Amino acid sequence: MSGIEWPRVFDEALDLLVRYLRIDTSNPPGNEAPAARFLGAALEADGIPCEYIETVPGREILVARLRGDGSQRPLMLGNHLDVVPAEAEYWDVPPFEGVVRDGRVYGRGAVDMKGAGIMQLMTVLLLKRQAVERRISAWQFFFEKEVVEMPVEQRAVHIEQHVVDVIPIYR
Repeated sequence: MSGIEWPRVFDEALDLLVRYLRIDTSNPPGNEAPAARFLGAALEADGIPCEYIETVPGREILVARLRGDGSQRPLMLGNHLDVVPAEAEYWDVPPFEGVVRDGRVYGRGAVDMKGAGIMQLMTVLLLKRQAVERRISAWQFFFEKEVVEMPVEQRAVHIEQHVVDVIPIYR
């Protein structure tokens, strides 16, 4: 396992975040499919297989999985792709531009939840790049917000209906 070049990781994460913020996933209507495909492309570029589950037209769940050897406990990361609508007249910058100014990133979802999504994405990418995935199974989910807000039991049933092999995490 080699050392991580953190300045390079920072630049990659910032680039991904800015581009992700430019994808309008305002809910309603949601339209998360382009965001799921964008994030999936970043994972697939590193050889991480992705599954896209369409819940309704235009709304997709992204599931990415690193399969470990079972010697370590699994890790599951999850967040949502959609954002609340933005009222542009109340913004100092266009809400879907992903503006970097004075060391800060501005855009709808930068704090909730797209910024966290990119942190999780980078975690999975680094697990893969550092060959940690050989020991640990990792799942990354990007849901529509309605799934994230479900009670845990209901969310587990929803996941079981769509991604059956994940359920051992909950047992």
